[in-house]
Amino acid sequence: MKGEVHPLFPTAVAVYSLGRKFSKGELSFVKKQKLRPNTLNQTSIDSYVFEKKPLTALKAFCSDCVQHYLSHVEGASSDVSLRITQSWLNYTKKGEGHHLHYHPNSYISGVLYIEGDLEKDKIFFSSPVISVNIELPIAHHNPFNSKEWWLPAVTGNLMLFPSMLQHCVKETETESRISLSFNTFPVGDVGRKGSLTELVLSDNKLK
Repeated sequence: MKGEVHPLFPTAVAVYSLGRKFSKGELSFVKKQKLRPNTLNQTSIDSYVFEKKPLTALKAFCSDCVQHYLSHVEGASSDVSLRITQSWLNYTKKGEGHHLHYHPNSYISGVLYIEGDLEKDKIFFSSPVISVNIELPIAHHNPFNSKEWWLPAVTGNLMLFPSMLQHCVKETETESRISLSFNTFPVGDVGRKGSLTELVLSDNKLK
């Protein structure tokens, strides 16, 4: 039986490659961060690491990818852009993980993998669909019938996704996993002009 499947209203997770190794200066900065405990791992005390000079090139790369996502995936007009707000580092040792969470006060979030294992490290995303009317036994899982889906956490790769999409890292098998996460917020005109949804977000009012 032949048929045609239309993937209506999908949730887009985009993957971009840095295309180079991290520099000694970038890795030195990452390794020297002061840490604080998170729910299942540790994060940097500094939550604006992209504002530091050693990460200038990485911020530029992530900013370019964010704008590409905004224009090519979201299809947004040139009247609006996304500005990176907070940015921080995550440190996960063997046996640790990241709790299931999403990112409030952000539009698109990103994770850049500094150190990971292609074969073992994964990021898990949870379906935004809360429930279904009938739960069927599944013979073959795919992105349409799964409540959870994972992607490999590859060193040098950047993942961008809607900030409301819940995600987590289950207990890791590798000795060390380091990632850099960040949030974004719109700058410019949002909503529909002439309607009650119209809003102008000024760049100088955002940190």
